Amino acid sequence: MNTPTENTLTLNVTHQLLKKVEKNFTNAVAFSPSRRMEKLKGYDVKLSFCKFLVFQFKRPKFLNPATMMKRIRFDLNSSQLFTLHRDFTQFDHAFFALPIVLNANELKYSYLNTFYIDINNILPNTSFIDFVLNPNKLNFKAKIKNGTRYDIKYFKRNITMNRNIKNCNYGLTIYQENKLSHEYKQFIGRIEEINKNILNGDEIPENWMNEKISEMIKHQKKLIEKEKISCDDEVDFDEMRDFLRNQFYELKKESSKKIGFDPSTYKIRSSKINIFEKND
Repeated sequence: MNTPTENTLTLNVTHQLLKKVEKNFTNAVAFSPSRRMEKLKGYDVKLSFCKFLVFQFKRPKFLNPATMMKRIRFDLNSSQLFTLHRDFTQFDHAFFALPIVLNANELKYSYLNTFYIDINNILPNTSFIDFVLNPNKLNFKAKIKNGTRYDIKYFKRNITMNRNIKNCNYGLTIYQENKLSHEYKQFIGRIEEINKNILNGDEIPENWMNEKISEMIKHQKKLIEKEKISCDDEVDFDEMRDFLRNQFYELKKESSKKIGFDPSTYKIRSSKINIFEKND
């Protein structure tokens, strides 16, 4: 069974999503970074006509095609997940988009059959997410690399995503009372801080890196406790700390080896953000 490519799925789901909200917004468009910049940003679609909202799409893989069992796998990229966790520490700003589309004939229904999972509901080092269709309910089960499996209890259907985009309930608030919001200024500050340490050729300060890693691990421990995920004894936080540290250095190496790398294309400046007005 030939599943459509990730690019095809991204194109069709995004197009259909925009069609659903175009009556609510002026110039409802989507932005996509280059392949090079996607490695640094972690997402492949950005919406900024209501708020700052991003998606990372994943391609489904049908397991056990001979038996036609309803188990579909989405492989995750550890670098992408790390980058999204780093930049989007609050809920409802960044989502994995998981289309249950297994052939070209289903593309016209791709928007209807897409599920969205907030990146903050996914633990670091998660290697894949399985979609399991049971008689009575839908299940998403994730697997930590070299670790345990855990249930993902919270996911969004397309109707919920559509409604909350229209109501501006999802996404990073950019403006409040005609001024840049405090939340958005904090986000820009994090990006600028990361740019400064990664792109200007300096070494990454050890204390800065350790502070960021500690913040992420603390956040994930809270998530494990909140979701009552019984894998505390199987999550090696020392290994996770080493993994995160390596990711910082990999990001620096990735940016430094590019000929003609332009830091300004990665920096997020308010003057470059397109803000569209909501229709009355």
